[in-house]
Amino acid sequence: MAYSTIDDPTLYFNTVLYTGTGSEQTVSGVNFSPGLTWLKSRSNGQPNVLSDSVRGGNKQLYTADTQAETTYSQYLKSFNSDGFVLGTDSGINQSSQTFVSWNWKAGGSASNNTDGNKTISLSVNTTAGFSVGTYAGTGQDSTIGHGLGAVPDWLMIKNRSSGSRKWQLWHNGLTGTNKYLAIDRSGAELTDSASWDNTAHSNTVWNTYGSGEANQNGENFVCYAWTSIQGFSKFGSYTGNGNANGPFIYTGFKPAWIMTKQINGGSSWIVHDNKRDPINAVTEYFTVEEPDAAGTLANSFDLCSNGFKVRTSNGDRNSSGDSFAYWAFAESPLVNSEGIPNNAR
Repeated sequence: MAYSTIDDPTLYFNTVLYTGTGSEQTVSGVNFSPGLTWLKSRSNGQPNVLSDSVRGGNKQLYTADTQAETTYSQYLKSFNSDGFVLGTDSGINQSSQTFVSWNWKAGGSASNNTDGNKTISLSVNTTAGFSVGTYAGTGQDSTIGHGLGAVPDWLMIKNRSSGSRKWQLWHNGLTGTNKYLAIDRSGAELTDSASWDNTAHSNTVWNTYGSGEANQNGENFVCYAWTSIQGFSKFGSYTGNGNANGPFIYTGFKPAWIMTKQINGGSSWIVHDNKRDPINAVTEYFTVEEPDAAGTLANSFDLCSNGFKVRTSNGDRNSSGDSFAYWAFAESPLVNSEGIPNNAR
């Protein structure tokens, strides 16, 4: 069997940089019609903005706070076959300012999934291990289909109706089925005896209970779900050693995008990618829980042909003895379907 079924990861995940115009503009070069687009200003302190094809491009969520979904036509207006159309708002298109977009391919038009005891409107890309779904809360313990055909490694849920509900995130590196992280804050993993109904997820459904974060009666929700795909994506954890000769994390591909977060303590959510930093070591980063402009830290990571190497003692990435979750997507697999290895940077 081939090492990877995805020879060109940019057909399923791609980072595209652009410069704002202040006028409506089309951002192209994504290589597909996005199911999820995550936008961030590099040069100004503007929020991280998430739009997806199931809710509609003109509906936004923000990672830096608990705000409910907003509908505004001058943010991301629509998706097309090679990218998206932006409106005039300065948060995503201020003239002469620089921006980054991170894009994931879902499965096109959504359809109802009834694998669980609750119906979810779901767009699924099983090749890339990614789905986007919307559902209505009932306030009851529930099982909800994700369509991935494998146990999810990353779930990210947001109450669209209420501005008082934090993001609820599952990751396979957390220490229990009653744990979650909230991307709108920098704290350690949180404990809730009812989180995920304290039940392990399966290859067809994830579990929830009657909470405001994931299943409040009468309120609306979105769920982004991923599972690791060999040669394309990997989600796991590592232990920091507190020095500049940090740990090496094997992914099985050359990373294009990395997000890290300390699990057992308060630290920022850190995002790096290969387009803002085309040579090692990567330095420009964003914090997900704050609407800050891009920061820089010399020698954060080396992006290698088969993983990434921590090159800093910085506590947000490598405090000694602490556990860090990571999320990674590929620039190229370690070995493609023809048996040809990739090159280092």
